Amino acid sequence: METLKVNNINTANQLKGSYDFLSQFIPDMQSRASETKSGAVGGTIAFLDSFRDQLTQITETTGLKKTLKLKSTNEIDKFLDSQGLKKEAADYAQLKGSVTKLGYVLAKIEEPDNPRLSEGDILRQLQRINFGGSRNQFIASLQGILNDEFIAAGSKFKTLYPEGKWDFKKPSKKNIINGSTLTTDDDPLGLL
Repeated sequence: METLKVNNINTANQLKGSYDFLSQFIPDMQSRASETKSGAVGGTIAFLDSFRDQLTQITETTGLKKTLKLKSTNEIDKFLDSQGLKKEAADYAQLKGSVTKLGYVLAKIEEPDNPRLSEGDILRQLQRINFGGSRNQFIASLQGILNDEFIAAGSKFKTLYPEGKWDFKKPSKKNIINGSTLTTDDDPLGLL
């Protein structure tokens, strides 16, 4: 029986650590998302940057750049730089990578005692994240996830470790794009 209690406390502390990560990671993602192109625009910018890079690699690999004294890839680079598209493509790629990390952490919170998450576990969590929509939709979905996980992870924590302290405040309900406050309910599960 003592081993079960120790395992429950360890699992509860893992939940706490995962939620602590979310409580810092999601606001950072929201802040970056407010400045990053999303959906088809973000994908198009990433495609243009990839195309430019592939063209550069082809001319370097085949020797065409030296043989024909091509400046076109340099001109493409200058154009993309002047429009800020290379930075925007990098920002989009970084945010897309963060979405994958978020999916993994959410799957770990969903099944804290599962040492081996399946691809399906992570894909189910990725479906919750509205990365392909508008910036506002994406930021709002992140806020919804943070709010949901505050309740879900907190409840699991209390079940696993009733005498433990959750130590997290309820997430802010501010929309960072337009500053409006989302509707809120008080602490329905008594986590605070």
